[in-house]
Amino acid sequence: MGKKVVPNLLLLNNAIFQTEKKRPGLTESSYKSFIADKISGLNFKELRKDVEIFLEDKNELKLLDRDLILSMLSG
Repeated sequence: MGKKVVPNLLLLNNAIFQTEKKRPGLTESSYKSFIADKISGLNFKELRKDVEIFLEDKNELKLLDRDLILSMLSG
């Protein structure tokens, strides 16, 4: 996100519709707040526990940090 990369909004909106059965109508100016809301609701302790078995380098778990991800999203 730091390089001003914008996601494929059509694909993102369609994926959200498939999983949540609602059309968020995300735009270039609204997708970050939508993602931030979703991230804020995650249990990162459980998330790290679920992901840990798939990582060769367990040090990478420190990247699964709510504040870090939110700061990258807003940057």
